[in-house]
Amino acid sequence: MSAFPYIWQAGDTPELVAAKRNIPLRSVRAAFHGIDPMAIEPGHALRLPPGPSCPTARFHIVKEGDSIATIARARGVSVFAVMDLNPYVNPEDLMIGEILCIPR
Repeated sequence: MSAFPYIWQAGDTPELVAAKRNIPLRSVRAAFHGIDPMAIEPGHALRLPPGPSCPTARFHIVKEGDSIATIARARGVSVFAVMDLNPYVNPEDLMIGEILCIPR
């Protein structure tokens, strides 16, 4: 299983990162290799296991200012198609660093 980079954001906690990446909390905790999460500075890169499986193998990592509509428009797909592949995502509360599956 290959790892994906995650850039620690101000205000992150292991629980929040697990929710953003839709991965088990134990996987996030394992990425710290014994480092206290409270000591991690914003900008630190962690190597986390991949999030949800994506049948299309196309991903989008949410950035500041993204919305489902802007992501869909940029990728040339409908909002409904993005939401169908990401039923766990709250479109009104996208989180920076969250991974979305994008249809082809």
